[in-house]
Amino acid sequence: MRPDVDKVDLYSIRELSPAEPLTPDEDWLVALCNPNTGVSYKAGLELLGYIISNMIGSGIVLPERVYRIGELLPSGVTVGTYMDTDGLEKGYINDPYLDGKVYSVNRRGIELMVKGLEWDNDQPSRQVRLLRTDANGEGDVFNDGEIITLQFQPQISPIISAPDAIGRFVSGVYPVAGNTFLTASSHRKHITIQSAGTITLSSSYPENVICSISQNTLTDAQSTINAPLGQVIGFNGTGVQGVWLGRNERISLIRSGVSWYIVDDNIGYYRVGQIVAGRLRGPNQLIAQGQTVLRSDYPRLLDYLNRLNAAYPGVVLNAASWGSAKTYWGWGDGVNTLQVPDLRGYFPRWLDLGANIDADRVASSLQNKPGSAQSDEFKSHTHTWRAETSNDSLGGTGWVTSSSGNGGAGTNTLHAANDATGGSETRPKNIGELPLIYV
Repeated sequence: MRPDVDKVDLYSIRELSPAEPLTPDEDWLVALCNPNTGVSYKAGLELLGYIISNMIGSGIVLPERVYRIGELLPSGVTVGTYMDTDGLEKGYINDPYLDGKVYSVNRRGIELMVKGLEWDNDQPSRQVRLLRTDANGEGDVFNDGEIITLQFQPQISPIISAPDAIGRFVSGVYPVAGNTFLTASSHRKHITIQSAGTITLSSSYPENVICSISQNTLTDAQSTINAPLGQVIGFNGTGVQGVWLGRNERISLIRSGVSWYIVDDNIGYYRVGQIVAGRLRGPNQLIAQGQTVLRSDYPRLLDYLNRLNAAYPGVVLNAASWGSAKTYWGWGDGVNTLQVPDLRGYFPRWLDLGANIDADRVASSLQNKPGSAQSDEFKSHTHTWRAETSNDSLGGTGWVTSSSGNGGAGTNTLHAANDATGGSETRPKNIGELPLIYV
């Protein structure tokens, strides 16, 4: 066919050799047939992709399955005969790869076999079962040297039907490290963050195409995912400039106009500040032991402290105040650092919040202060004590009991019995765990 011919007759091409792997720099042509006129035309792969995506959505086309009877067959394939209900021996192909797939069978190289008349796949382990009887009254079998070709029906996904639907899912991986402005080379690829930084999305990212991002770092430093200038990310009921990803977290977005929408995520934004007990620190957790951390490593922690201090004014302290009240969060140096509460050795207790049960916190105006600490203390109480009946000899003594602390000793010198017991603190039975805070 001459390269300048646009209109051609349609011929069978099933006997042609399979195409070599396509490369982006080659302009491959395909033949398209108009079913109404029977006329075929040439088209490039880009046009073919547009037609498929615009009309039927994303499609996966499996390669042809070829069997050369009597020669080397695909792994796991067997060719044999079975006894049909008419008493004749007929051929079959057993190929587990075909299970669950829709396919047609080409045996003669020119036309497809008729399913239900010449072949069928209605029996287990006989995915291609011959049905015909030849002119001599013998059953149809596969012969050595025959080439059997199976063609599969495309597997179509109609999700988010759009002209660009062919690329709505990712293909390939695009690694980034540190601060990065994404460009067209990242489109339709899964973006994996290898070291934390600020990742700015591409303003030209195709609409209705999934943008998939994950952070796979060895440290807990967080990344900021920013919308391009003039665009926003829909998050927490509003449009924001950016969201944050921690270690082993992911987010999938889709763009429509100037807005990005979150399709799926496992980001830990709503866990920040939660305190849990554990025996090994996990991703996006800190041991609450009064350390100082960098704001640049934990940008969503700074966001959390701003929200916490707005809800409970005064519970995030400046550096001078935090030094003597380390169970609170601290603003650090006010520019580059933050201070983590020191919860070592403490039990948690729910705030009073107006219940008038925790009288000491109420008296100190701390009933609504998350992070406020109390020293150990006994509740006020009285004890029964004993007094001597006589002190002029060691023998023959006795004791009387007085709950009021008066009487029993007369005018004699008073000796109170003090029986020491216990340890260095008062505590319930307990198990030591790490105090872990999500960041």
